[in-house]
Amino acid sequence: MRIEQNAMLQNDSPYDEFASHFYLTRYDRLEGLLMISPELLRTAARKAIYDATGKNQYELPLFHDEGKSAVAWSMNWYKLRNSDNQTYQLTDDDKAAIIRDYEEVGKTSPLKTTIHIFQHDTSDTLLIAVSFILE
Repeated sequence: MRIEQNAMLQNDSPYDEFASHFYLTRYDRLEGLLMISPELLRTAARKAIYDATGKNQYELPLFHDEGKSAVAWSMNWYKLRNSDNQTYQLTDDDKAAIIRDYEEVGKTSPLKTTIHIFQHDTSDTLLIAVSFILE
């Protein structure tokens, strides 16, 4: 999908629908970073969210000052396979832990953020997407 189409979809869709569409149109062709346990995934996701928050806290005000859209996404793809190369699914508790980490990072940011976590029941591909909006 071209960048212009993504931008139009993003502007015309609720963020959860945009992230879901992004997952559904790409999950079967992306590898993602291999995570052999929910604990390793949580550590990687926490770092990705922290890094993206810091970057966007700095860059979104600059874009806004230039008259550009002050919305950004961090979309991180993971491949969930254990040490026996078997697909595993995140539990509700695993997702809740990632969301708690996300909320902790968000407390220090002036940006409005939302998190979206997607994984098909039969897929090893997981997307953790965070939107960043300058209010």
